[in-house]
Amino acid sequence: MEDDHSEPISSARLFSANLHRGFLPFNRGRQPHRWPLIDGSPCGVTLHVMETGEETGPVICHTRVEVRATDDAATLYRRLDDAAVGMFVAQTRPGIVAAAANDPSSNGPSRATHG
Repeated sequence: MEDDHSEPISSARLFSANLHRGFLPFNRGRQPHRWPLIDGSPCGVTLHVMETGEETGPVICHTRVEVRATDDAATLYRRLDDAAVGMFVAQTRPGIVAAAANDPSSNGPSRATHG
């Protein structure tokens, strides 16, 4: 059964993005972290624009992750999670900080408060 992603995609102001635990265009779909262990295909994480097809939108950025001889599906999944977080932060943080600094309605980075 395919997931219906049409509502979140069509309701996005600019676009919807997906952080995928596969190095696109390889290993689309569910559990992409298993395929590099099975067939040696490239391994990594990808941030891409969502379209109605399965991982068919344009790639925003991606990072390769080396498969280690000691990896199994669980260890590789955890390392892909770490790589995904690192890539996402590295790619989005500069834009978020710049937007906050230039937006007079925001608290800005120097005026942020925590309750």
